[in-house]
Amino acid sequence: MEMDFAVQIRCYREQAGLSQEALAQQLSELMPRKPSIDVGTISRWERQASVPSLRNQLYILRKLAIPIVASRFQPEGANEAAKQLLQTRFNRFSGLGDVPYRQTKPRFYLEESRAIDDFLNDTTMLQASHLMRPSGIAVDELRSLLKQLSGIEVYVLRFYQTQQMVGHLAYAVADTLKMQQLLEHYHKVKLHDFFAAESQGRVLLNFSAYLSDLALYLFCARRLIGLIEADHSIDWCLSYSSINEDWQVYKQLGAKVLLRGNPKDSGGIRMGKGRYSAVLCGLDSASVLASPLSAISKQDIAALADFEL
Repeated sequence: MEMDFAVQIRCYREQAGLSQEALAQQLSELMPRKPSIDVGTISRWERQASVPSLRNQLYILRKLAIPIVASRFQPEGANEAAKQLLQTRFNRFSGLGDVPYRQTKPRFYLEESRAIDDFLNDTTMLQASHLMRPSGIAVDELRSLLKQLSGIEVYVLRFYQTQQMVGHLAYAVADTLKMQQLLEHYHKVKLHDFFAAESQGRVLLNFSAYLSDLALYLFCARRLIGLIEADHSIDWCLSYSSINEDWQVYKQLGAKVLLRGNPKDSGGIRMGKGRYSAVLCGLDSASVLASPLSAISKQDIAALADFEL
């Protein structure tokens, strides 16, 4: 909300003992690729005479390392819009193993691993990135590159209903420059133009998401949003996808296509008149937080399913 932004900017400035001029200078240094900010801009923000776009509000607060809860900036009903966005995707791709347990409120069991070997040996995680290779599958090369990437944090979430795995999410967080170099080497592409605006922070890369129920989508969206909120160094969110309906969600969030997989005659990702085996897409973290997905609450998730760790 506009008031939240104005209050947080003023409180930050006063607690830091900064004048409006000093804060304007600090922001200009933190955002060298953005138009310069002057005293008048800071004054208008604090008086609520003007306000940046929601995406830019969150971007500015993150640059100042001000803790935020993105849902507070969302209009009333944004959580319903988020659920509808994911429900639309689920309705278009619901031919999975969810029908037997959707007759009643399900209970999902979550198994989480942050072990690098578990991550690298997860065949589901590797699938989409394989499909992006012009020369075909090169599993061992990707594993080697990821294992050598210093400072990488990996996460594998597996969801079960009784003994059946019904959901899966695998993602990693690493320094932007290191991840850029890895992707450029592995895919034989140049990504400098995409990362140039923010190259000194970190990137969250979603390798795989197989989620057979709306509750699982909401849970994983909330998990990733929470990670981005808590870590101001995450500037970018990237994702592989080999499912067209997943790409449609990212597209509505404003994601940019970084790389297309091999052409296909049918199935795969639809783009214009073409079809491709997979896509690597990305957008900045502030845009993710500005989307209705940030309004998804624990109550929204609990209304659909129970989760047990």
